[in-house]
Amino acid sequence: MHGVVKNMQKIEKIFFEVLYSIILLFLVFVIFVYDKHFFLGLTVGGEVLQLKHLVLFYGARFLVVCLIMFVIFFKSFIWKKRREFLMLLISLAIVFFILEIGVRIMVCNGILRIQVPGQCGIQDIYSPHHYLNFYGTPNYISENGLNIHNSLGYRGGEIETPKPKNMFRIITIGGSTTYNTGIEFWKDDFARQLQEELKEKYENENIEVINAGLGSWNTWESLINLEFKLIDLEPDMIIIYHGINDVTTRIVNPSVYKSDNSGLRKQWQIPKIPFIFHSALLRYLANYQINLLDIIDSNEGNEGMEYSGFTEKLNNTAVGVLDINKPIYFERNLRSMIAIAEEYDIDVLLSTFAISDEVGVHSKLPSIIKGVKQHNEVIKKVAELKNVSLIDFESQMPKDARYWGDGIHLTKEGIGLKAELFTRFIKKNNLIV
Repeated sequence: MHGVVKNMQKIEKIFFEVLYSIILLFLVFVIFVYDKHFFLGLTVGGEVLQLKHLVLFYGARFLVVCLIMFVIFFKSFIWKKRREFLMLLISLAIVFFILEIGVRIMVCNGILRIQVPGQCGIQDIYSPHHYLNFYGTPNYISENGLNIHNSLGYRGGEIETPKPKNMFRIITIGGSTTYNTGIEFWKDDFARQLQEELKEKYENENIEVINAGLGSWNTWESLINLEFKLIDLEPDMIIIYHGINDVTTRIVNPSVYKSDNSGLRKQWQIPKIPFIFHSALLRYLANYQINLLDIIDSNEGNEGMEYSGFTEKLNNTAVGVLDINKPIYFERNLRSMIAIAEEYDIDVLLSTFAISDEVGVHSKLPSIIKGVKQHNEVIKKVAELKNVSLIDFESQMPKDARYWGDGIHLTKEGIGLKAELFTRFIKKNNLIV
C-alpha cells in the first residue's frame, strides 16, 4: 500500500513538473513572439497605433513578466498549493471555454465583426480571380438575404445574354461607391434607382442598368473587368465613377509607384493567422480580424495615409507624395477604357467624384481631399480630349450629412438624389436614343 502511495506521489510530481514547464515555456514564448511589431500588424492601411492597443500590449507584457517571475521564484509555493492552483487553472479553462462559445455564436450570427476567412462557413462577398485578383463571389447571398450576386459575381439578379432586342443596357463601373457598400438591400443601390428613374422619365421599360462595381476596385481592376467580362454583356453605355481608390494607389513610396500598381496590390493571399487568434475570444479582446485589404494589398501599400507628417515608408508626407506620384496611370486607365468602349460602339459617361468633409474620417484627410481634386481635374481633361460626356457630379452633389454615410459612401437618400441628377443629365443630353 505504501508503495502505491509513493508511486502516486511520484506520478503527481512528474505531472506537476511537465505542466509547470509547459506553462513557463508558453509565457516565455508569448513574450518573445508577440511583441510590439505584432500588435502594429493588427492595424490596417497605416492607421496610427491606437491607445487601446498600446495599453493592451504593455499591460499584457507586464502581466506576463509578472507571471513568469512568480512561476520561477515561487515554484515551491505552487507545489504546496498545487491542488488549489490546479482547480484555479481548471476554473479558468471552463470560463474561457464558455466565453469562447459565446463569442463564436455572436460572430457567426453577425453580432460581432471579428471574422477571419472560412469561419462559421459564412460565404464571403469576395473571391480570388485569376486575372482580376479578386471579384464578387458568384451567386453570393448575404446572411439576411438582402444582398445577392448573380452568376457573374455582380450585385443584383441574373443578366440576360444575348441582350434582348430593343433593350438599352447601361453598366456602372467603379469601386465601393458604385457597388454601394453600406446599402444592405441590393434593390436600393444606384444602378437600380437609376434604372427606375430612367424608365419613368423615358416612359420606356426597355432600359436596364447593371451594377458592375466592387469594393476596393480601382481603374486597374475596372479596365480588366471591362475588357474580359463586360463587353460580352453588350452594353450601350458605361458610366465610369472612379476617384478615391486610385488616390490610395498613389500614396506609396515613389520607388514602388509603377504602371502595374504593384506598389499597392499583391496577388490574393490570406495572411497566416497567429495561433492564439484561432480563438474568437482573443480576437475580440485584441480587435483582430482579417479584411480584404490584408489579403490584396502589399506591404509596400499606403501605410502613412492617415498621418499628417513625414513617414519613413513614404519618405515623404501623404500630401507631399501626391506631388511626386502624379495621376498618370489613372489617366491612362481612363483613356484605355474609353478606347475599348469606342472600339465596341459603347457610349461613355464620365463623372467627377464627390466626397463630403462634413462627416466621416477619411473624407477629411488632406491627402484624400487633394487626391480626389486632382483626379477630378484629370476626369474633366480626359472627357474633353476624348469628346465623351461628362457629368460634374462633384459640384452638384450637396455635402449635407443626411446624404452621406461616411463622407465617401452615400446613404439611400443620397443614392436617390444621385440617380435623379444622373437621369436629368442623361435626359437633357439625349444620351438614350
